[in-house]
Amino acid sequence: MIGIDYVRSYTTNPPTTLIVLSRGGGCFLYKGLTFLPQYKTENRISFSCMYDNFRISLDTDRLYFQGSLHKFCKGENYSQFTFFELIEAIKRIDEKFEGSFSNSKITLLEYGINLKLDYNPANEYSSWEMYSSKEVTKMIHHGKVYGSKFYLSQHTIKGYDKTFESKLSDQNVLRIECMVKGAYLQSTKRLHSIRCITDLLSLNNLQLLNEDLKMKYKKIIRDTIKYEDLDKLSVTELKIISAMRDSVVEKLLKKKYKETYKKNRRTYLKVVKESQKTNEGIYPLLQSEELESVKREKTEESDSIKKRWQK
Repeated sequence: MIGIDYVRSYTTNPPTTLIVLSRGGGCFLYKGLTFLPQYKTENRISFSCMYDNFRISLDTDRLYFQGSLHKFCKGENYSQFTFFELIEAIKRIDEKFEGSFSNSKITLLEYGINLKLDYNPANEYSSWEMYSSKEVTKMIHHGKVYGSKFYLSQHTIKGYDKTFESKLSDQNVLRIECMVKGAYLQSTKRLHSIRCITDLLSLNNLQLLNEDLKMKYKKIIRDTIKYEDLDKLSVTELKIISAMRDSVVEKLLKKKYKETYKKNRRTYLKVVKESQKTNEGIYPLLQSEELESVKREKTEESDSIKKRWQK
């Protein structure tokens, strides 16, 4: 099942005590948390504090929340994050801020899944070429490519080596993750039921996000061309494939011979799409992970979930 990670949200109904304490103008203590004034030039614009890894900011009558629910609950975000762990994380923040968090409106949401592979995650993400007319952007840290990402105006999708990012030496963990803005949730009919943090307490809504991630993955154009595919191509097509797979040659073509590059790129993507019909990549693994997770999560019914929240 999909795991919720990073969230940003806000509410216009912060705890009354918090507003009263902020009127003093300086730093103040709220339920063991120290709120410090934040300035822009000489003008104070907000108060903020850290609640574990969560940043909480108060700006007049708006209270902002941002952070990883996965890390808040477990201290890391490379393990599996279950539905009931999500409930506990939301409940803990909500109790601290008197119900303000669960009712806050989502402005950004990251959700994804960690897949344990028996091969190098680079075999997957390095094959990514295009998604929704956007070319891939390589994710690089200290000169090393560790993932691939597509930037769109209201959402992004990325696949990367969680083993590398989290410094895990004995595992091959691939992270497939999507980030959506609040406007995307509002404009996407299939996700219309997800507006506030409390909506993440619905297993049905998490399944909607799961379907959304799978749908996005299916739209990624991946270079999965095998030798038997190459054997069917013309000499011209083979030359184009070779050029497009060579990053130095590809950059040179794109820079100096734009029209030739565009023409070659179209041919390359046509061949790639054809070969992809017989190679689903990690899609079957996404399917099997979902089925196993649903079995685990549905061991308790919705009434049990409500009782857990009300404790």
